[in-house]
Amino acid sequence: MLTYFLLLVLQQLVLALKCEKDVIQELTIEKKLRDDLLKCGYANYDPPKGPNSEKTVVTVKFILKYFNLDSTEEVLNLYAWRLMSWNDDRLKWDPASYGDLEEIELKSGDIWTPTFRIINSADADDIDKFYFLSCTLKHTGAVSCVPRSSHLLYCDIKLSDFPYDAQTCNFVYGVLDPNGSYNVSFPPRAMGMLGAEYGSSWFISDYKQEVQKVPDTRLNITLVIEREAESLAAIIVYPALIVSSLSIACLFLDARLNERLMFTCFSIFSNCYWLRELVANLPKLREDPPRILLYYRASLVITVFILILTLILSVMCRKETPPHNIVILINKFVYGSYVRFLVYPRWEFPDDGKFNEDWTKFANSINSLCIKVIVFSYIGLYVAFVPQPIPFN
Repeated sequence: MLTYFLLLVLQQLVLALKCEKDVIQELTIEKKLRDDLLKCGYANYDPPKGPNSEKTVVTVKFILKYFNLDSTEEVLNLYAWRLMSWNDDRLKWDPASYGDLEEIELKSGDIWTPTFRIINSADADDIDKFYFLSCTLKHTGAVSCVPRSSHLLYCDIKLSDFPYDAQTCNFVYGVLDPNGSYNVSFPPRAMGMLGAEYGSSWFISDYKQEVQKVPDTRLNITLVIEREAESLAAIIVYPALIVSSLSIACLFLDARLNERLMFTCFSIFSNCYWLRELVANLPKLREDPPRILLYYRASLVITVFILILTLILSVMCRKETPPHNIVILINKFVYGSYVRFLVYPRWEFPDDGKFNEDWTKFANSINSLCIKVIVFSYIGLYVAFVPQPIPFN
């Protein structure tokens, strides 16, 4: 048993020594290859040329990993991988001369790499830099680098349709090459997402790109970013509709009763409360306010009007002086024709002598007319100022 154990240990030692020898040999060959490639005469500041001295072509593509849209600061942060590839004939070698080595890694600072800039960058420095990055080099001279970078971009935020708003943000990526010593190529879809289109409270619903060649090569990616509005709608849009219904319901109560006055005051309080909630959830105050804010403001004005109307009608019904002839004529026209069917609700007239019948009928007609005007006003306000969910394409 001991003999087998000793033989096994001896075998492992022999394999380890052979493996170490192979690794050292491979590292020696790779070091020699690096030295031969980057020997005197290779200028990492000079762009490579093609076989016929034509400009080299750099292919660039982005893989979006995640994004964040800050609607308060009006900036879009894109974190993406940048896939760059080109050919540098100065870095070719024959694998047979280097132990069949076909691929190595070199530091980006040791070889020539293209330089780009973000045209609409929100950073003070708009140059897209990458340092201490390992690039893959094949024996054919094909170079590929994949830097990871975060891009901070300006994005003009429009809140008119808040919370169902969609923002259009641009990512303008340009070549920093005043001499035009190399060309840049972008694929038909230069930014892949792979599920990264869903961010924090936002998602990318549309993507467009345009490549500009004159005066310099630029990639303009347009992203349409929609807000996840379900939770905000529950505390902003739906309460607006409920408060509006509450204000309309006040008009169906008898103006002579204190319940209508208290109900109207509660409706005013509700308008103020949810208006405060809307302002608290706004990303920022702007000169162009959200349309839903205008709806709340109009609703508050209408509810205050209902309160004033309630007080006036209540006083009118209690008047002891005989009504003017015009009031009597209006009552005869309304209640003596088919117009009477439009008067709703009709308040009961008690026999306790507290209320004047002619004044009560006149007040009832005014209240019915105000119901119709206010209902149509709310319908118009809803169409004009209440945002709707963005249809799913």
